Amino acid sequence: MAKIEIKPDHHILVIGKTGSGKSFATKYVFLPALRRQPQQVLVILDSKREYGGITDVTVQTPQELNHFLYKEEKPQGKIVRIVGAKPSEAMAEEYLSNAYQPAFDIAKGPSYEPTFGVRFFIEDMPMFYDSPYKTPEQLKYWVCMGRQHRRTVCGTSQRFQLIPKTVQTQCDHVFMFKLSEYDLVHAVIPHYGQNAGMKIQTLERYGYVLCSDLYDEPIKFKPYQPNFTPKSEKGIYLD
Repeated sequence: MAKIEIKPDHHILVIGKTGSGKSFATKYVFLPALRRQPQQVLVILDSKREYGGITDVTVQTPQELNHFLYKEEKPQGKIVRIVGAKPSEAMAEEYLSNAYQPAFDIAKGPSYEPTFGVRFFIEDMPMFYDSPYKTPEQLKYWVCMGRQHRRTVCGTSQRFQLIPKTVQTQCDHVFMFKLSEYDLVHAVIPHYGQNAGMKIQTLERYGYVLCSDLYDEPIKFKPYQPNFTPKSEKGIYLD
C-alpha cells in the first residue's frame, strides 16, 4: 500500500457515496493516523453522533469548545467532539470562529500564539455548507489563511460537487471512494482529469484514490482490510 505524508498544515477531503467505505476508513484509518500527529488537536463536528468511541472530550456549545482549547496552555485531550449542533451554516461558522483563537475572556495577550495545531473535521460538510458557489467568511478564512497557524479543515461528503469551490481548490489531499457517475463526469474529471476518473471507476470495493497537487499522478489505494466484519443492518425487500 502506498504511503503519503499529511502535514499539520494540510487540508483534507474524504468523498464517497453511501456504502463505498468512506465512513469506515475515516473512523478506523484516517482519524487514528491524524490522532498520532504531535501537537495537534482534532475537533469533530459530529451532528450524526458517529464518533463517540474515539473521542476524549465532548462539548455542546462554541464557548465550551473555545475554553477546552485555550483556557490552559495545552488542551487536555487529542480529540474533542461537538454534539447537538444543528445543521446550519451559521452554527458551523460560530464553531470555526471559536476554534481558531481564544475568546476575549481567556485571551493571553496580543502576542499570544498557540503552540498546537487545530484540525477541524466536518462530518458531511453539505449538512452545514450546502452551496458550492459561495464560501462563507469563517470557512474561507480557515482554508485560505489558517494553514500558516496550523488551523486546517477536514471534510467528508457523499458528493464532490457540493463542496464549496474554494475548499476544493485549497485542499491538499482529496481521498475519493466510489462516486456517482454524475459526480465523476461533472466534478472530478474536470478538476483532476480522465486518469483520476478512470482510477475511481475501476476501484475495488472499499478502495480509494488520492488526488493531490502534491503528487504527479492520482494514487490508487487497495481496500483497508479490517480484522473484523462490520455488522450489517437487516433490510426489507420490495416486490
